[in-house]
Amino acid sequence: MTYNPKDEALKKGFTMQNDHLCWDGRDLVQVAADYGTPLFVFSQRQLRQNVTDVCNAFRKLHHDTHLFYASKANSNVGVLKVLRAAGASIEVNSGGELQKAKIAGYKPEQIVFNGVAKTQEEIRLAVEYGIASINVDSEYELKQVISVAEKLCKKANVAIRVEPQVPSPTHPGLVTAYHSKAGIDMIEAPRLFKVADDHAWVNLKGIHFHVGSQVPILEPFIKATRIIVDLVKQLHSDLKIKLEHINIGGGIPIPYKMGAGDPLEDFFYAGFSEEELAAAVVPIIEELGEEIKIFLEPGRRIVGNTAVMLSRILCEKEKVLEKDVSGKVHWLMADVGFSTLLETNNYDWYFLIASVNRFEEVHNKPFKLAGPLCDGGDYYHGADHVPEFKQLPSKTAPGDVIAFMDVGAYTLEQMFQYNGRPRVGAVLLGGDDQVIPIRRKDTFGDLIAQDIWDFI
Repeated sequence: MTYNPKDEALKKGFTMQNDHLCWDGRDLVQVAADYGTPLFVFSQRQLRQNVTDVCNAFRKLHHDTHLFYASKANSNVGVLKVLRAAGASIEVNSGGELQKAKIAGYKPEQIVFNGVAKTQEEIRLAVEYGIASINVDSEYELKQVISVAEKLCKKANVAIRVEPQVPSPTHPGLVTAYHSKAGIDMIEAPRLFKVADDHAWVNLKGIHFHVGSQVPILEPFIKATRIIVDLVKQLHSDLKIKLEHINIGGGIPIPYKMGAGDPLEDFFYAGFSEEELAAAVVPIIEELGEEIKIFLEPGRRIVGNTAVMLSRILCEKEKVLEKDVSGKVHWLMADVGFSTLLETNNYDWYFLIASVNRFEEVHNKPFKLAGPLCDGGDYYHGADHVPEFKQLPSKTAPGDVIAFMDVGAYTLEQMFQYNGRPRVGAVLLGGDDQVIPIRRKDTFGDLIAQDIWDFI
């Protein structure tokens, strides 16, 4: 079967004009010329659409559903403001993310706070602001929350995170509900809920669980939801504890690879949609009554497909190897490496790549595509049948611009200044043909801003 990244890009909603790759009506060749490369390009339209799609999928079945966008996926303040305007609330994982949320205009009731190791200062910020829920991750943390609340003379809104012991067939580093560091054991849950419910400085609001990220099939969600709902029933019957909400976390996958691939063999294929997830779990949750609130914490599903990375080819070379696909390996060196797209190295992540200025040409020549860093592992993984290679037009050469698709999640957050390379900038494609800068590229001053050398 012929594999053509161009065909996949068109399926993802991109368009073509004068042989150039376009997005939301903008010629990405021109965007690269105007703002330089490497460059993140976000779509305001897609950000808004994703919030609408996920909310609609659940609210059609359960009106009292609240989407708390997981800001760890991308906490750029410009992005957060777009998502807030689209109707999303927010989940934060640190005091820094909490303060970003406040700057972006999120009200206390629009914020929940996750994390396995919150500091007393972070807890203080959350209690003072009066956020909707501090999702407590351990008995020790509950004691910390109580201590802070007592000192402030202000009740803390709390949910308790429980680990349902359900594995997920995703990357091992993305599993969060099976022998993971997050949440408390099921066996300890009733006692801890009783402690929280009895304490004068705690408003016990709900229960939280999360099965992982980029989870490719529905079964883990169904199993975990059943376990947690049965626990909530037990809390009500045995301890007379009635909760206001159940937080099912995130984990909704996006299709990094298109087509009919088996998601159990390759989690870069998305095996279900948010509509299918809602249909599977809402009836189970509604066994608790129609008045129960459902909280969602999608991150990747909200921002993953909202950005491309524009990169320019800087250099090319040929090398001869004994074993390869053509007798010679044609290398292309791009201006972006794993210091910008860390998951390519950290989790062997797959990103679809297409030519921007030769988009109409057939993408049928295998290239070994690498970044500029001084590491042998700084290269990009290809499709299943040519795993070490990327396919691009045969005439691809230095000066050409390429686009990495679906880079909106866990990229801006993870950039670092390895090899003295500046972290890159980002723009937002807005309405009326606007291209709005939302992050400036690092300057040389940024590279040395934290260094101290005047002791010599």
